Amino acid sequence: MNEKIFDIFDKVHAEEELKKKTAEYLSREIRKRENAGKRKGWKFAVVFASLAIFLLCGRFSYKVYFIPSAYIDIDVNPSIELTLNSFGRVIHSSAYNGDGKRILNEVQVRYADYNDAVERLLTAMAANGYFERDGLLSVTVQTKESSRESSILEHLQETIDTCSQNQHYHTVADVSAVTEEVKACANKEHLSPAKYLAIQDLLAIDSSASFRECRKHSIHELRQMVQEHTCQHENQETVQESEDSSNDSPEDSSSPQEYETSPENGCHSQKHRKRKNHH
Repeated sequence: MNEKIFDIFDKVHAEEELKKKTAEYLSREIRKRENAGKRKGWKFAVVFASLAIFLLCGRFSYKVYFIPSAYIDIDVNPSIELTLNSFGRVIHSSAYNGDGKRILNEVQVRYADYNDAVERLLTAMAANGYFERDGLLSVTVQTKESSRESSILEHLQETIDTCSQNQHYHTVADVSAVTEEVKACANKEHLSPAKYLAIQDLLAIDSSASFRECRKHSIHELRQMVQEHTCQHENQETVQESEDSSNDSPEDSSSPQEYETSPENGCHSQKHRKRKNHH
């Protein structure tokens, strides 16, 4: 009888120990899972924050990359505009005329360094014989960062010289900077700045010229017209001065008169050159 009672008490004691150990085990597992959950939550928070920072930086970089910083306009007869970002990469290109569109369809310039882009365009123009038809290449630069202006102009001149040597063509290259105001006026007329200025030069000395008619001519033709009208005007002034001198001094009319021609009195007048240099 006593043995049975002891057996019962042993079983109760064993069950209590089992309950205690089971409770401890469950408590440890709960703490492990809570800690694991906290670690997972912390890791998730870090990943989420990193992703958010990455997206914000990416969006900011994207906006910065596509902010226009400078413009390069190339005009032979194909007339093309390149828009640059602050890194000197082409983020947009457009054509002012049909020839320009055909060249851009042949050449990939987007995201290229501006020197590479200009080299590709000039190579394509040379291959299509544009330099044989027109010996004048006009390139203008307009930038919001004046500190970059001289550097871009210098590099463009080097690129043009290299292309001319490699492609074995000869052309007169006019590389210059223009103001934001000139660029805006040219854009309004859907013209390159160089052509816009050439038209303005012709209109200033030829009252019979019209802006609409001038648009049909290349820059080379426009400058030839300016040169011809300037020479005619100066010849007329010379004849008038000669007549006035003859009328004022009839006693010397039999003696030949000599007139000195200074460099400023060439086909390009000083006023004309200052106007060009000003722009």
